[in-house]
Amino acid sequence: MNEQLSLEDTESRIRLESAWQRVLGRISGEVQEPIMARFIRPLSPVSFDDGIVRLCAPGRFLQEWVRERFSGILQSYLSDELGQSVQLEVLAKPREKSDFAVTKGAYELYGKNYAIVGYPGMNPAPPNYPPSADAAMVKIDLSKMGADRARILAEWTKRYDGKSAAK
Repeated sequence: MNEQLSLEDTESRIRLESAWQRVLGRISGEVQEPIMARFIRPLSPVSFDDGIVRLCAPGRFLQEWVRERFSGILQSYLSDELGQSVQLEVLAKPREKSDFAVTKGAYELYGKNYAIVGYPGMNPAPPNYPPSADAAMVKIDLSKMGADRARILAEWTKRYDGKSAAK
């Protein structure tokens, strides 16, 4: 099995995982191994609720490929194995986006040229930064701004929304 089942898994989850393993066994006799390895085995069963089976593909390309070429046979085999007519949804796993800007190294690099860095405990001062610049800056309480966000947005909408472009 792709994932080991646990005692906390629901009956429908266990049923789906078992059915999926049987579907893989059936379809492997009909599909060439490279296609099984590249397009079918990477799919993972997610849920089976209200007659809808959801499979997850590791990316959008695989999701579309399976939808276009295999959704009919997968839906048919899953219906057989689950003992009822099911609808099939193939979802794409969202990509995890690597955000370089949240690392300390990124802020250290940024801090070589800019004095204001949003990383706790870092207060860089580039060579061209005037020593009295901090005293001349407006003090901004970001915590207070976050707490007042709803009030600020409501006031902004009241004052300016009628003047914005039609939506």
